[in-house]
Amino acid sequence: MLTTPDGFAPVSVHVAGPDTSGKRPFSGKLHGESPDKHIFLSWRVWRPALFQREIIVEHVMTLMNSLAKSLPKVTWLEEVLEHKSKAKRTWAYELYGEKRIVGPDLLDAVSGSYEIELYVHLHSTCLQKCLFCPAASHSFSRQQQDADLDFINELIERIVIPAAANGVYTTFRLDADDISGHYRLPEIMQAISNSAGNPVSLILPATRLSIPSGADAIVDLPGLMGLTTTVFGSSAEVHDKIAGRPGAFVETLRAFKNLSNKPVWLNAHFVLSNLSCSQIAEVVDTVSHFGMDLRIQNLIADCDAHETMLRPLLPRIDEVLSGFAVAKEQILAASERIGITLSDFPICFIPEELRHLTRLDYTRQSLYQYTLSPVCEKCRHKDDCLGVPSTYIELHGTQAFAPEE
Repeated sequence: MLTTPDGFAPVSVHVAGPDTSGKRPFSGKLHGESPDKHIFLSWRVWRPALFQREIIVEHVMTLMNSLAKSLPKVTWLEEVLEHKSKAKRTWAYELYGEKRIVGPDLLDAVSGSYEIELYVHLHSTCLQKCLFCPAASHSFSRQQQDADLDFINELIERIVIPAAANGVYTTFRLDADDISGHYRLPEIMQAISNSAGNPVSLILPATRLSIPSGADAIVDLPGLMGLTTTVFGSSAEVHDKIAGRPGAFVETLRAFKNLSNKPVWLNAHFVLSNLSCSQIAEVVDTVSHFGMDLRIQNLIADCDAHETMLRPLLPRIDEVLSGFAVAKEQILAASERIGITLSDFPICFIPEELRHLTRLDYTRQSLYQYTLSPVCEKCRHKDDCLGVPSTYIELHGTQAFAPEE
């Protein structure tokens, strides 16, 4: 965290060995003049929109020069940089299904050849009733939240600590319907910080973040690196309808304001529906004003319940294309100041000028009854295309698809 005349600037500094290319080098030499002994430092401002670049560069360069001079004295660093990362395996503990247990395969992994990732879905009731979310109506008790903390501590004692003794690195990923409502969250984050030590990013609705004390409590969590909160449109009419409760849009704007000066990596997650395609430009302007990164994501159906709930919300290709076309200039301008990604759209949904901002977080095979339109068989993008849920073709037909040969 850098202190500048403008306030606190979150800056990430990356240290890499000579086999890492494409970085901006600030090299400190470990041994004499040998070029293969250079250590490369690179940096990124998490929220550049909030700070004058020349001020940030001045302060970062001072930091980098100081680091470069001190690197030769850090005798353990070369060994760390030469260490090759192991492949990672993930163990997921969802809320439903079998009882959460530490199984024999996970116990064996503490001395294995893989790094360990533990995904744990915690019990925390969401105050919103989002139209596309099948988990919105569940209610959880404090006893279940106590059990969450017990399970995290069990994972630490039986997996994290012995794995570390064997040189196996463990990371945690936490999820919940609204993790900010979990009353044992501070203890869970402290336990993870004390043991695994990996920074954690949280995804949560804006409800409690709209209260200054609530935002402060979340930002002060041990080991917190980033926060993501959701936005569904640029008007109360659209946002509140999708969120399933009045006042949600005002809460979101208050949350943005409360978080805008906090020293964490902030992200807005804009889930695009047929109600909000015409509001993309306004959402981009609002989010970039607060210096937050923005992810615009297509509606995703990963189970049969999702497919049913998404039917009235699925936008047509022409609606999405039109929305992005209208917002194109705002998106390109904002992408110079904040990080913007367009996530999980078939390529023909995106104007060509914006395609460098796209990414896929899913595969077609991992989603529920996703398919390619018959007219897309000759498209050069078909192997990498996410496709659409079968419901889309049932509702909107195939006439708007534009295969590229």
